[in-house]
Formats: sequence, C-alpha cells, structure tokens
Amino acid sequence: MRKFFILLAVATVLLSAMACSSLNLVRPKASPTPLPAISTLPHRAASPTPTLAGRIVPPTPTDRPVVPTLSPEQLTACMNALPADMPGTVKQMATGTSQDAHPLVACDNFIDNSNGWSIGNWNGSYVQGDESIKDGVMGWQGVSADGGVWYDFPESSPSISDFTLTISARILKSPSTTQIGIFYRYDGDNFYMVSVSPSMYQFYLFDNGQWQNLTDPKPFPASFNDTSNPGWITLEVKGDTHTLYFNNEHVDSIQDNSLTSGTVGLGLDLDASQDQGGIEFYHFILRGE
Repeated sequence: MRKFFILLAVATVLLSAMACSSLNLVRPKASPTPLPAISTLPHRAASPTPTLAGRIVPPTPTDRPVVPTLSPEQLTACMNALPADMPGTVKQMATGTSQDAHPLVACDNFIDNSNGWSIGNWNGSYVQGDESIKDGVMGWQGVSADGGVWYDFPESSPSISDFTLTISARILKSPSTTQIGIFYRYDGDNFYMVSVSPSMYQFYLFDNGQWQNLTDPKPFPASFNDTSNPGWITLEVKGDTHTLYFNNEHVDSIQDNSLTSGTVGLGLDLDASQDQGGIEFYHFILRGE
C-alpha cells in the first residue's frame, strides 16, 4: 500500500510538471513594448505622445553639406525678395544688419524647391498628409490618427549650433490644436521644438525618446495673429539661451543646454485624435554657424 501511495504521488508530480510545461508551450508570451514607428522617407516623422514617440531616418549630420546648396546669387535674390513691410526687429534679424549677426545659411521664399524639402504625400502611422511648394507658399495639410507631429528639414540647412531663424506662416482654418512647429538642434534622434497654436506657444525637448515640457503653454501678445494674417516668428538660439520673438515683440527666453547643435526645420503639430489642420509657410531665413 505504501508503495502504491508513493507511486501515486510520483505520478501526480509528473502530471503537474507536464501540465505546466504544456501551459508554457501554448500560453502566448507577453507582447513586447511596441517599437517606435520608423519612417522610410528622409527628414520626416510623426510622434503623437511621449509614450508613442516617432523616430526619423535622415541623412546623418556628417552627410549634411557644410555650406548652403544655393549659390550666393540665389541667396541674394531670395533676400532681395523679402517684403518691404517686414516689422523692424524682424527685418534687422533676418537681414543680419546687427553687428554680431550670423552668416546667412538658408533663405527660402518657396518659389521652388531649391532648398530640398521633402515635398509630397506622407502616410505615416500617426499623421497622414501632403506637403507642397507652389507660387511662394509651402503648404502642409494633415490629419492625425491620435495626435501627432510631422516635421521636415531642408537639405540646404547644415548642422549648426547658434542661429537666428525668421519665418512667416499662417495657420489655416483648423482646430485650435493645430500648431506651427519649429524644430532645431536636431541631431538624428533628438531635437527642440517651439510649437505655436492660434493662441498659445510652448517650448519642448525631445530627448532619448521622451518629450519634456520646457515651458507651460503661454499666450502670445494680442498684436500677433497667425490665423487671419501671416505672422512673423523669430527664434534666436545662443548657447543655452533660446529667445522667441513674435513680430517686433520679445516674448520669452528660456535656458537649456541638453542639445548643442543640429539642423533646423519646420513642421505641423496636431494635438488631438482625428485633428485635421493646415499651415502655410511663406519665408524661411536662417543665419547660423
């Protein structure tokens, strides 16, 4: 009888082990954390939230040209075509008339695609849309699946550290969550972003796959309107100081030294699910070194 119970116990243990082994064979493994979506087109990415941050596959910074691809004559023609009624501070910073002005790196009035933007259709996981250049306008139209960021860098923009960027842009009829994006010190994985909506602006850092809010959303001056008329935005970055101007007004300065150099570009930021929005860019003047 004792042997019977021993044999029964052994059989029970063996059956339990086999059962556990069978469960391990058929039980699905826990799904790994999804990898970030990687675009197959250069210069662009879409990233809806800090937890689903998009990545980008651009040329490496060392592949970037160290001088503008435009000829001096083309740069001069672009600067000469700037509107005569530019606000005084904006004009001074864009034309480099101040004593410590940076050399001219890129100038674009969007007459053609001489600066090498990645125009065409974009069908990403987070944002789908179209980027076009025609008749002096670079237009962006997009829709987000669950909120996202779509950005692009001109081939004519080398990797630089300190710079002054002046743009004019207008947000088309769209949700209040549609935002103009300025991306800078982009190093292939990380970047800073200034996001400008119809009523607010905010500084961000995207570093090591995570978004960081460098400021809270802040209202811009009542004199600035980027929906009914094109608005002028100037960003000056010197060392760890990032200074923002709207038209003639200095609106903010922040300090951060997480990133030290990289390329400068533009983008469309759609904050919420199924947002549909559009932006028109009219000028892009970059001075830096």
